[in-house]
Amino acid sequence: MLSRKHIAYSLLTATVVIIALLLALPSFINSDSLKVKLNAAIQQKTGGQVDYQHAEFSLLPRLSITLSQVKIDFSDKAQGSVTSVQVYPEFWPLLKGQMRPGRIVLDTPDINLNLPTPEAKKESQASAMSLAELQSHLDQGLQLLVSAAPGLTLFIKNGSLALSKDNNSLSFVKELTLKLNLDIEKPDSEQITMESSISALTLNQNDQEIIFEGLVLNGKGHRVQDKLSFSLDELTLSKPALQINGALVVSSTSPEFSLDLQGADIDVDTTREAALTLAGDTTPVKEIFAYLRGGKVSQISFHSQGESASALGDLKNIVIKGQLQKGAVSIPEIKLDLTEVNGDVVISQGVLEGSKMSTRLEGSSGYDGTLKAALGEDSDLFKLELMLSADLPQAQHILKRIVENSEFAQLVDKVTNLKGSAIGKLILGDNLTDIKARVDMSDLNLTADYQGLPFPVGVSSGQLSFAEKHIELKGLSGTFGRSAFSGFACNIDWTDVLHIDLSSGKFAFVLDELYPWLASFDTTKEALKEVKQVTGRLDLTALTFKGAVDTPQNWQIAGVGAIHEIGIETSRFPAKVELLKGDFTLDAEKFTFQNTKMLGLDADLVLSGVLKGLPQTLDQVELSLDGKIGKDSVAWLKDTLELADAAETPATEVPAKTEGYSVRTPLTFSGARILWQPDSTTSFKGEVSIETGPNLALDVDYLSKQLQVKQLTIKDQYSDATVAFVHDQAEFNLNFTGTLHHKTLESLFIDQQFDKGQLKGDFYIKAPLTKQAVPVLKGNLEGSELVIHLPSGGKIGVDKIALVADGSQVKADSTSLSWNDFVWDPVKATIGFDDGRINVKISEAALCGIDTSGLLVIAGEDFSLDFTLEGKALDVETSYSCLTEGRVKMTGTLDFSSKITSQGQAKELFNNLQGPLEMKFTKGLIEQSKLMARTLEVLNVTEIVKGKLPNLDVDGFTYSSIDIQGTFQGEKLIINKVQ
Repeated sequence: MLSRKHIAYSLLTATVVIIALLLALPSFINSDSLKVKLNAAIQQKTGGQVDYQHAEFSLLPRLSITLSQVKIDFSDKAQGSVTSVQVYPEFWPLLKGQMRPGRIVLDTPDINLNLPTPEAKKESQASAMSLAELQSHLDQGLQLLVSAAPGLTLFIKNGSLALSKDNNSLSFVKELTLKLNLDIEKPDSEQITMESSISALTLNQNDQEIIFEGLVLNGKGHRVQDKLSFSLDELTLSKPALQINGALVVSSTSPEFSLDLQGADIDVDTTREAALTLAGDTTPVKEIFAYLRGGKVSQISFHSQGESASALGDLKNIVIKGQLQKGAVSIPEIKLDLTEVNGDVVISQGVLEGSKMSTRLEGSSGYDGTLKAALGEDSDLFKLELMLSADLPQAQHILKRIVENSEFAQLVDKVTNLKGSAIGKLILGDNLTDIKARVDMSDLNLTADYQGLPFPVGVSSGQLSFAEKHIELKGLSGTFGRSAFSGFACNIDWTDVLHIDLSSGKFAFVLDELYPWLASFDTTKEALKEVKQVTGRLDLTALTFKGAVDTPQNWQIAGVGAIHEIGIETSRFPAKVELLKGDFTLDAEKFTFQNTKMLGLDADLVLSGVLKGLPQTLDQVELSLDGKIGKDSVAWLKDTLELADAAETPATEVPAKTEGYSVRTPLTFSGARILWQPDSTTSFKGEVSIETGPNLALDVDYLSKQLQVKQLTIKDQYSDATVAFVHDQAEFNLNFTGTLHHKTLESLFIDQQFDKGQLKGDFYIKAPLTKQAVPVLKGNLEGSELVIHLPSGGKIGVDKIALVADGSQVKADSTSLSWNDFVWDPVKATIGFDDGRINVKISEAALCGIDTSGLLVIAGEDFSLDFTLEGKALDVETSYSCLTEGRVKMTGTLDFSSKITSQGQAKELFNNLQGPLEMKFTKGLIEQSKLMARTLEVLNVTEIVKGKLPNLDVDGFTYSSIDIQGTFQGEKLIINKVQ
């Protein structure tokens, strides 16, 4: 064991040595030999040179070595200077002869680093950096520090650093302050802590200079065996404004690389400019900032993970979440710019998503928006949904620019002079190559013109949804010219064919405006060509419609409405028709109207009815009417029916005229019903009264010149009769019951020819029109003072007549029958029907005292007669004067005998008379006869008869016997013998 004295001696010796060394060290440090050795060592290891002007050694307050005015030159790698370098070596290693710096302080360094050009790697050699490769690079980089300075702390004050490559400036750091702590416990366990600030960082990229100001960077790195972690405690920039912190973890477990960053108050405009300049064409920066153009991000988080460092930049591995304020988002593919954007933004799986967005879109305010856009080039996903408080002209401009679909664009182009605003939802998507648009708008307030419509459309409220080949309208209220609509709901789709589904709506149509437009369509022009003008208003209080426009047979339609003072001017009616008021309903099969007040000419009617078959073809009209029509209306109706008959009558026939049977007016209709069908029967049933005439109840059918009176009841103070008359292709029916007086006919017809007479009875005729069919007659009929006017102009008068029918025969008994000045008194006949003929067998008929019995046969339009005329010992003064209608005055006795026959139509009978005639006059005086007088004059002048003949005008001509024999040949009587 050493003694105390020996130990004290040893310590004293060591202290003296150390003091001696310390006293000698400054001289040694400043010696040229040390500089030479130091440069040699540095050049051997780095290939560079270091020089300093002066070196100082200090013991207090801490052992340190200070090198002043240091210059470094590492050939083409680095050059620069440092005002001073302070090295604080660790004390105990120094005692062992080891120089291990514990702290290094660089004061005002100004360094230029020239980065070497990396060797190009073959594509097969290029690979993503793995954990093992990163570990290897760290081991190589820290190998020198592990042995030389495992606990080094580096300070830099007021430093400047310039980086260049191939003599091109890359960056410049100004006023750098740095504190770097290195703690290496063993080769596979290190920790680095860094605190730094830079007043200005200048970057040069792509011929552009970027300046970052007020940079503060604090962080640490730590490695423990197979795990690396780098934490960024603070990264702050004053310009551009930026605050970021985060961590990078590299481990042997999957995923090997994981990066998380958080930031706040990031200025997008300046950050975007810097990022794009730095990144160039590098993804994902380019893709992200192609959409994100400006604004401020109040909060942002970044996460990425992968199996390599390069995988951290893969869009599919990146998740970014942030809150954008007053931002600008652009969709360059469709030239759409959103400004003043506020909302949440997420980038995940290469897709940019925005939610809870509010924005400005070219003059419109947007809110509650969502956005999806693919950032990668391998996808064209895009979808934008945005609620808009829209300026409609600007919205139209946006749609036209964004949506390139030709049909959609054509539809939008048809809208012109658009003014107004709306609140709506804009939906664009689902891909950028074929953007489809949908617009859902509410609170509409607009005016616009639309191609094809003659008047502007105004909308004051409602909703509209507009998509490709589909329009949906809900609760629309507005105007169309002077017309108005409300509660209008409709779907219009033209995917395959134009299909309309109108579910509700109220309309007030001003026909003054609408009719000229409707009448101009090719589909309506022909049908409405005779309607000159329509005025008034048509209201629809409810309307539904469903079907394809080009298949009207499948339309489903229903509506309820009213008319207000509608006026119609048409060439078919000589005056304006006014429909003052009325209600109507319609469906797919019929149009029904009620209580429609109509005025026209001198008609005043209330109409109700049903029109069936519309809108394809009108195939039935059911009409009820009440009211009055005057003489002008009756005249028009009669002329219209005659024109219709004339149009249907062959050219060889002459249509019947009815001038003598015009009814008196006004006519008052009560409960009248009219049924019309095309190419079928038109029927009328109802009551008609005449102001000073009878009341009529009619049940009538009319079809192509065939008037069928099923029942006609005539009643007034004189008459009470019912008549039925049916004439069709199968049979002829006539039924008369009651009393019909001529005064009733006088009050019914104008210029009527029934100036006296009366019918009374119950008589029925049923006559089938087929050959060999036998008619059936029943009943009795009495007439008095009847006058029958013939088409030839003559007339037949009947004093009293009684008809009794039973089966196929009618017995007629008349007290007197007259024709012109001829009177048959009495007349008895039997009328029979056989084999399509009417046989009139006259058993008793005295004409001028001559019995004229015989047979008249009527077969259709052909007549034949066979009469025997016999008279014995007749008084010539009465009978012959009667026969000659007073042209001959004679006395004496007459025997008359003739048998005449004739055939032909009625007007031909007298021209076709055939048969003998014999008249024998005895013991009388001829007082007046033009024929006899002229004969005597001829005899006197020619003196054929000797002596003087009597003067017929003065003395008359006495005869004892005159016998005349002759023959009827047509319309002539041939005198064969006179004696």
